[in-house]
Amino acid sequence: MNRRRKNDDQKQPVHSIELPVQGGRIDLGIWENTVGEDKDERTVYAVSISRSYHDGKEWQSTKSMRTQDLPALQHGLGKAYDWILEESSQ
Repeated sequence: MNRRRKNDDQKQPVHSIELPVQGGRIDLGIWENTVGEDKDERTVYAVSISRSYHDGKEWQSTKSMRTQDLPALQHGLGKAYDWILEESSQ
């Protein structure tokens, strides 16, 4: 798990999930943003998704998922949702 402090210069995901799939892996990054002002300020989360694969020469990255990646992606999204719910309840 990656957790960043609010004063970090470079924004990084607050949590990462890596899922092995045939020929590569799926990466999910959970991002934290503060929205609103004063009493209305709240934290919201967003999830980014990418798949890394080897094309025979070098590693590539894409946002497209293959049919066989969908079960792993579904599992990863469930884990991301659970993490967000746990974080939000603290």
